[in-house]
Amino acid sequence: MRHWLIVLGMFGLLLGCELDPAEKRSPDALALEIAVSPSPDFIDEWVNTPSEHEVVIQRLSKARRAETVHVAFIASGHAANAEGLADLSVSFKLIRPDATEMFSEQDYAGYDRPKGNGYVMLDPALDITFDGSDPLGTYRIEGVLDDRVAKRSATASYELVLGE
Repeated sequence: MRHWLIVLGMFGLLLGCELDPAEKRSPDALALEIAVSPSPDFIDEWVNTPSEHEVVIQRLSKARRAETVHVAFIASGHAANAEGLADLSVSFKLIRPDATEMFSEQDYAGYDRPKGNGYVMLDPALDITFDGSDPLGTYRIEGVLDDRVAKRSATASYELVLGE
């Protein structure tokens, strides 16, 4: 597999993010959401939309070879330090259909801006492109969010099927 990791910069603005009702949590509970989309347009919408407008992310469940998928890591329930700043980091692994690790990165994305009252998108987003050597099947993106202020962590995973 050629690893295509394209870093998409963003400002990590605080915005509402539409989640499935089953995914909505207490605002005090640290949580990580992994969003995978066929288009990076949601990042521009996140950055350029007023906070009172919810950003809807078109979620992707199946991808094809040579198609780029766009992955965002979204946090909520995080703490702030005495200056009102959050300090978040996310690490991830991409797991193949045979349960072996394809690649991973520690402290891949972060957020160290004012805490705010909602969801924050960690910077940068991640782009993944599968090639002809990658086996078909279900891949899993596993993320670990670390809140360095509160000294706590949260995990999430997202399954993506690579098909014809």
